[in-house]
Amino acid sequence: MRYIVLVVAVGALVLGCTSMEDVFHNGHSNKRAGIPPMHDCQAHLSECLGTRLQSTPGGSAGSSRCVECHDRCRNGQRWPEELEGSKDCRWWNY
Repeated sequence: MRYIVLVVAVGALVLGCTSMEDVFHNGHSNKRAGIPPMHDCQAHLSECLGTRLQSTPGGSAGSSRCVECHDRCRNGQRWPEELEGSKDCRWWNY
């Protein structure tokens, strides 16, 4: 068990990760997959606006799903994977 923790810690250092959240996201490194740290709301908004999720309507008139997810991120300090009602915020799947 100690060897697994050591391997993960060394891998995190090699990848330049700053937190365990950066290391694990959907089973692989965020940096390797091109996914920003989950607390970087602005980076996630920018990435989201470059996908087809940006054309999905948001909860208010004239808003997109990306903007709705960004608002939730700013309030909760972390990019959500989904909103109420199973509204997907995982732009990396689009």
